[in-house]
Amino acid sequence: PPNYGAVWDGWDLADLARDLLDGWHVLRVKAPEQWQSRIVERQNVDLTTDPGKVMLAKRSDGRYHENGYLVLKFDRTEVLDFKTWDRVRWSADSDGMDNPDAVVWTSIRVSTNGTSYSAPFDGGLPEEVGYVVTGDSDSVWIRINLHTNDTESPAPDDPDEKPIGQTPFVFACEMIARTHGELMAGSIPAVAGETVSGISASHTTALKVLFDACDQAGWEFVVWDGALNLAESLGVDRTKEFVFRAATNIEIESLSDGDDELVNILTAYGPGDGINRMVVTLTDEQSILTYGPYPNREPIEFNVETYDELLQKAQEYLEEHSQPKPEFAIWVVCEYDREPEYGLGDRVRVA
Repeated sequence: PPNYGAVWDGWDLADLARDLLDGWHVLRVKAPEQWQSRIVERQNVDLTTDPGKVMLAKRSDGRYHENGYLVLKFDRTEVLDFKTWDRVRWSADSDGMDNPDAVVWTSIRVSTNGTSYSAPFDGGLPEEVGYVVTGDSDSVWIRINLHTNDTESPAPDDPDEKPIGQTPFVFACEMIARTHGELMAGSIPAVAGETVSGISASHTTALKVLFDACDQAGWEFVVWDGALNLAESLGVDRTKEFVFRAATNIEIESLSDGDDELVNILTAYGPGDGINRMVVTLTDEQSILTYGPYPNREPIEFNVETYDELLQKAQEYLEEHSQPKPEFAIWVVCEYDREPEYGLGDRVRVA
């Protein structure tokens, strides 16, 4: 997920590696129809004056209500291969609910049964770290509270200076779940003794995150038979054992750009930044069955204004890229039972 790197700041490298074994699924609320379909309860909030944003509603005299709230419901059945809930993140105006000089502020409360809620929370990095939600309950309810201390100031462009006040805005909210990943834990030490920080995780893959973390710590990792292994050093020097040489023990089957353009799991975004943008994920099940999962490695963004437009553009892109282009391949010719044993990290010679 975007801006997720802050979650791992200060983690031991081994703990990060284990955390990356699980996948993610993001349930984001940004477009007007997403707010409307997700809300199960609301009071004194306005979703129509500025579509896509939540604000306090006005009273009959034109002043904003001092308080309002809405409740969003997220279900685990919406998440393929669900494992556990992870955290809720949101984007909203807030001067801080504990700030005595605050004019407007927002806070959230979390429930896993729909009746008892956590204490109001407004702090940390809401668009990055957010609020941790643990467990595997069937549903999670997120109550977003809006508050204002100003119901008297006029609108800046009102010549009559009619009292209206100020309202906070909520721009987006997302629930992140962890999913059963593709990898198993292989040889990963209990503690690596190397702490990572400043890791970027926006619109990338788990293995790219681990690559950057290992590069920072000076460690290495390898995946064998679906198991992730982490070590301070991998590989051996095999340069004297064998060499790959064209026309001798390898044959070039095809020369092209490979499968870089193959995408059958597409996560597409609308304009914006961080969690404050529309997002949709589409899959081509037939392509996945044939070639395996190929999520897009770089963020795909479309300049659209509505959620329906984003869905259409994403579907068109998926249809165009769900089949592979010709790829680069070689055929290694070795005597039976004398195939060289080598792995990631080994040093070899190529001619």
